[in-house]
Amino acid sequence: MEFTPVVKRPSVDRSIKVRTNFFELLSMPTNNIIHYDVSITPEVPPRFNMKIFESFVEKYRESLGNAKPVFDDGDGY
Repeated sequence: MEFTPVVKRPSVDRSIKVRTNFFELLSMPTNNIIHYDVSITPEVPPRFNMKIFESFVEKYRESLGNAKPVFDDGDGY
């Protein structure tokens, strides 16, 4: 396996905020975790994907039971 060397950056004396797309699990859930790949058609600008997802959750809230659906922002990662 080959790795790209890390480039050292000059020291910068300022703080920055970093947002990440993960969260810490303090304990494992006892129920199943299910992952679905969903395509929204017709294709819309990415900023509308979250609104479509929120509409889905609101419409099907009762039938989702205790499920806690999450959305990955449609960035494909």
